[in-house]
Amino acid sequence: MPEPAARRGLTESRDGRLAVIVTLAGTVLVGASFLNVLGNNAADRRADDVRHGLRTELAELPDDAELTFPVDTGPIEAAVAQGLDGRRGRLVAIGRPDHRRMTVVAVETGWTWWLRCVRAELRGDATVLTRVAPGPC
Repeated sequence: MPEPAARRGLTESRDGRLAVIVTLAGTVLVGASFLNVLGNNAADRRADDVRHGLRTELAELPDDAELTFPVDTGPIEAAVAQGLDGRRGRLVAIGRPDHRRMTVVAVETGWTWWLRCVRAELRGDATVLTRVAPGPC
């Protein structure tokens, strides 16, 4: 004679095991999604902090002909180092597009899959346009 359903354990039936698996998988999925949101928010805050530091330091550079890329990148590198002071980030590239009269600086910040690319465009007259993009530079 079979046991009543009230006496059997949850994992003794196929439906019970399926319910346990679905519950555990759902919990892991919700936890991973929550951690991903926290990681993205932290990466966005760090990128905004780096963006503000770069904009402040690069705007102070003089518009001399000596800063014309690629002649002398020393002052730009020093301003980026000053802008990153105490912040996580690394200078990836300094370049000048052929068709534009501006210098572009790319700085990467973040970690693992939460990378952010901060791009700064030096346009002269203390004008620095910055933009943050998700992903590596």
